[in-house]
Amino acid sequence: AAGAIASLWIKGDTGGITASLADLGFGPDDSFSAESVLRNPAFVAVSRTFRFLEALGSLAALLVLVGTVLYIQSRQRPRALSYALARRMGLRRKAHFAALVIELGCMLALALATGLVLGGVAARLVYPYVDLLPNVPPEPLLRVPFAATVPATVIVVLATSVGAARAHRTAERADVAEVLRADG
Repeated sequence: AAGAIASLWIKGDTGGITASLADLGFGPDDSFSAESVLRNPAFVAVSRTFRFLEALGSLAALLVLVGTVLYIQSRQRPRALSYALARRMGLRRKAHFAALVIELGCMLALALATGLVLGGVAARLVYPYVDLLPNVPPEPLLRVPFAATVPATVIVVLATSVGAARAHRTAERADVAEVLRADG
């Protein structure tokens, strides 16, 4: 067909392959290597942009964790008072800890789910425009970054556990009389 091109993908030593192609009559402009593509200014700019976006995502996750710590601290005094009163009415320590785990876990799981969904939507919207070399097959591949999702989930579980344990311990050690005096 008119305008059709054929591509040959060869894996191996770049220098030897280029020399073999030259022996077959192909010039230096007829081939390119993975190294030359990686040095392409457009590719370098986009890869740096994606690394910057990854750093922003990590910073946003850190901001969520800091916000959670601030939330826990802002609720410390009322929690200590309500825990002391609830203990007198028969609340078990395990039930209080479980309530804290559910509260923090839901909050952090919702933040993680929101980030994953919004990231997926953004990736899906940008995906068709990312092909740096549209004339060179294959097309870009859109895939879920499980390598980043699993550690993020582990961090959420750890942050929930540590945060709940710390809030529970703080409520247990609080001096109720001091809390009542401070509120009055």
